[in-house]
Amino acid sequence: MMKSKAVKLLNKGIIKGAELKTVKVPEEFEGIFLKAQEYVERYFTESRTDPNRGMIEISGERYILVRAGSMSKEFYELVVSLYHDRGKEEARNVAFSLLFDVAHAIGKADAKSFHRKMAVSKPIEKLSAGPIHFAYTGWAFVNIFPESHPTPDEDYYLIYDHPFSFEAHTWLQSGEKTDFPVCIMNAGYSSGWCEESFGIPLVAAEIECRAKGDDHCRFIMAPPERIEKYIQEYTKEHYRRTSIHVVPDIPEFFQRKRLEEELIKSEETVRALLNAPNDRALLLDRDGRILALNSTASEALGKTEDELIGKIAFDLFPPEVAQRRRFYHQMAVKTGKSFRYEDERDGRWMDTTIDPVTDSKGNVIRVAVVSRDITEYKRMADELRKQKEFSDTLIKTSPAFFVAIDSDGKILLMNEAMLSALGYSHEEVIGKNYLKTFVPEKEWPELKRIFQNIPSDGETRINEARMVTKDGDEVFVEWHSKHILKPDGGLDYFLALGIDITERKRAEQELREHRDNLEKIVKERTEKLIEAMEDLRKREVELKRKSRKLEEANIALKVILKKIEEERKKEREHILFNVNRLIMPYIKRLDKTDLTVEQKALLNILVSNLEDITSPMISRLSNRFLNLTPMEIRVAHLVKEGLTNKEIARLLNLSLHTITSHRYKLRTKLGLKNKGINLRTYLLSLEK
Repeated sequence: MMKSKAVKLLNKGIIKGAELKTVKVPEEFEGIFLKAQEYVERYFTESRTDPNRGMIEISGERYILVRAGSMSKEFYELVVSLYHDRGKEEARNVAFSLLFDVAHAIGKADAKSFHRKMAVSKPIEKLSAGPIHFAYTGWAFVNIFPESHPTPDEDYYLIYDHPFSFEAHTWLQSGEKTDFPVCIMNAGYSSGWCEESFGIPLVAAEIECRAKGDDHCRFIMAPPERIEKYIQEYTKEHYRRTSIHVVPDIPEFFQRKRLEEELIKSEETVRALLNAPNDRALLLDRDGRILALNSTASEALGKTEDELIGKIAFDLFPPEVAQRRRFYHQMAVKTGKSFRYEDERDGRWMDTTIDPVTDSKGNVIRVAVVSRDITEYKRMADELRKQKEFSDTLIKTSPAFFVAIDSDGKILLMNEAMLSALGYSHEEVIGKNYLKTFVPEKEWPELKRIFQNIPSDGETRINEARMVTKDGDEVFVEWHSKHILKPDGGLDYFLALGIDITERKRAEQELREHRDNLEKIVKERTEKLIEAMEDLRKREVELKRKSRKLEEANIALKVILKKIEEERKKEREHILFNVNRLIMPYIKRLDKTDLTVEQKALLNILVSNLEDITSPMISRLSNRFLNLTPMEIRVAHLVKEGLTNKEIARLLNLSLHTITSHRYKLRTKLGLKNKGINLRTYLLSLEK
């Protein structure tokens, strides 16, 4: 119940003691309705009847008088008689729809006229003149109940009685009792007036009627989508569950037009189907005989339309196909329902719809058959099914993470690998906010930016992010994400594939730490190495300095030694020369003379001593290697002294070849052949 400040203000100024006679309303509305009563009373006071001109005028508006019976019981009986071939129920619906629509239109028109004349704008003010005008024009008295709340929105609710309804009165006077509510025009007029006043669609239904034995003619008015709910609530409250109570029909605006459209719907459907260029359409009689068909059907059946008209359709198909189609045809004829099925023939799939066509009495007189070749669709559907199964299997079995997030950031899908890694079940995550559930708060801004900024090129984005498991651990994931868009360009959902890189991140961290440690060690060792190298450099400089001095000393020593050697060599050669020139010839001559044994012995001693003096090595060679010739001994002596082959050849006045041959024989006799021992070195060792 609504009581506003505006209502209080409108109640002010009403003459004290004024009585509301033409309508009954809740107390808080009486002031508004008293004003309306005063206006309507003045309106109907200014009336004039002129039978000579066939005119009735009220306040300048022309009115007509209509007998109540002709607009209620008699009109109803006329319409029922016109539509009797459609059945009692449908004929009644047509009659009631006509009465309701006419009254509803009159109520809207009258309300619009009075609003303009009264210059009112508030919905309750607009409503107020309606019931009073209703009373003055002979429709009924109106009693609005306190539980009503007429508000200009979907909560609008009005419950009211028409104690003196002209429709119920007419039926009661006739003495004929009904089993249905009859105050259809009352419902139509009042709902039309209120609809115009409140600016919202409204409909009214009579829930109790005196004409069928009830105590009241009671109505409920509400928006069309709410009225059935209000009627059910009223029924539960006012009737015992064991009692029999028929809920009255809810009138529909312009229902008559809707019914007429339903009557021709089947014929229009048949015409549309026959004209469908891509579908095979046939119109059959109850027995399956072809009455009409389109060119697509005739081409598929391999005959002309004239050849096919009058043929039994089922005789044109193989037995197994004919049996199936005859079954559905007979079911459509028997039940009056439509059927749809698919079948396959010669590698082609057909989608067939069977629609019964009824006459005005609801009897099936024809059957419309439409078949569409869906082979390509089947192939595509099968491919899509396989792709979906593959995708589902891939998502379910892949070790990678899959997650789909809607435009509000809520989770639509998450695969088992990701659920297992995070420690959640499917039920725990679906519908949850992704960021708040799985992402550390410090990373929200970056991920929000990725969610909200849709790439213009539609490319996949790659980023790394942390995730928090159910146990509070952190998981590092490399995401490959893509925005899936709607046809209008808006975000449909966000799809991401992730790779768990936690171990890689840990390895990278360990590697960084190891690298940092290595760098530290390398730095320390480099510093030490630099110090060592600097020390080594200093030592090298010192060593080079000492080496130069030593080298200089060696050079000087070598010069001295060379000079000494040269002197020694000269001295040996001089001694040897003198011995050989001054002594040996005489010894040889002496040896050839007749010497005594003692002299011979002394001579041998002398030779031996000379040899010892001149060359200890020659004496040793003579003693060790008795097979050496004198020339070989002389060559050995010169080799020991360091002379080259050329020098020896020149000194002994022999050829170089001869000296080379003596050297070869020396090596062989001394046991040095193929041993890699230097001959001079060996001869020098014999003097030690």
